[in-house]
Amino acid sequence: MSNCCDTNIDINTDSEKTAKAIYDKLEQWLKDPEGEPNSWLGCLAVNSGVIASYDDINKSLFLCRGNVEDVTLDGKSVHMFTLTAWEPMLEVIYRALEKNFDLDGIDIIYFAE
Repeated sequence: MSNCCDTNIDINTDSEKTAKAIYDKLEQWLKDPEGEPNSWLGCLAVNSGVIASYDDINKSLFLCRGNVEDVTLDGKSVHMFTLTAWEPMLEVIYRALEKNFDLDGIDIIYFAE
């Protein structure tokens, strides 16, 4: 992808249980309509409830131009690596977490280049 943005994201939580729940949800959200693994941010947005349907993605304020390349669980943290167009596009990830989890005790730290 030209003009790409590599972003490392750490989702640090106050417990291993919360981190595991977030990791499991991310794995669930990153699936296409047929239930096959799909790393596109649009899948994450629709499956998490941030965007109502795949038909609404192009009308949404939330940009989904990229993929989640890797998700790993490490104790109380979930690590993600995304490859997106132009900018980090963290909004859809943040909104998915906000919609499905209590953000007290969750810190999101990222580095983008």
